Amino acid sequence: MMSRRFLCARIVLAVVLTSTVLRAQNPDYVLSLSSNSSPPGGSTSISAFLDNNGSDMQGWTYGVCSDSTAVQPTSIDPADSGTVNGGGPPGFLTQQIFSGGWSQGVVVSLLGINTLPAGTIGFELAIVDYDLLPSVPAGFQPLDYCDTLGNPPVIIVVVVAGISIAPTTISGSIEVVPSEPVFIRGDANDDGGVNVGDVIWELNELFIGGSQQTLCTLADDANGDGIPNIGDPIYLLGFLFQNGPPPVAPFPNCGVIPGTTVADCEEAASCP
Repeated sequence: MMSRRFLCARIVLAVVLTSTVLRAQNPDYVLSLSSNSSPPGGSTSISAFLDNNGSDMQGWTYGVCSDSTAVQPTSIDPADSGTVNGGGPPGFLTQQIFSGGWSQGVVVSLLGINTLPAGTIGFELAIVDYDLLPSVPAGFQPLDYCDTLGNPPVIIVVVVAGISIAPTTISGSIEVVPSEPVFIRGDANDDGGVNVGDVIWELNELFIGGSQQTLCTLADDANGDGIPNIGDPIYLLGFLFQNGPPPVAPFPNCGVIPGTTVADCEEAASCP
């Protein structure tokens, strides 16, 4: 026969997962999300945290939503939630990944033996990995606590003495940063090498114009002074025919300059 305490825990869990909580957010319980960054097509991780300035907590449920056309959660690590039950796993743990979000539900102890104590600050609820789509534009992708995931939807509550309480929530974000462009300094015509063809190309750019325009002004800047001008083809002539200094890095192989973006240089077609 099912014990009364176990039955009560089951009932509390059912209420947490399906109830609608209409009360205002309680500032004694705060759910927050960290922020991170990644280039398009890359991966990153964020953490969900809980600050308990109220009373001992028996459990919680929540969802975190994101734009499915930009980022997608791929895995969930329960972090501190995995050892919340007196150092061991919780009595109940569910974690789900959806298109455009993820959720977590925890009952600390089915028998009510352990709780998350009042005064617990910075409790790491979960660590979640995200993949960014290659086409996502630069900027910030918001990550928001939400109650729209699943069927029935997982709501945002913490449970104290069997009562569901709406916590205060703080959003996070993933900053999409452009990838640093890859190029060869001095390779103005983007053919994979630096030779007299690049000198002619740069002279045409400077004095003739037309279709011969480099896509990477950093490659034009052979002497690395930050200003592509007549000094650069002269610098290349000195290197090629008068034993002068070589173009500054990245040279002679493809490379990057930390902090640069596609606004400084479109990635060279000759570089992998």
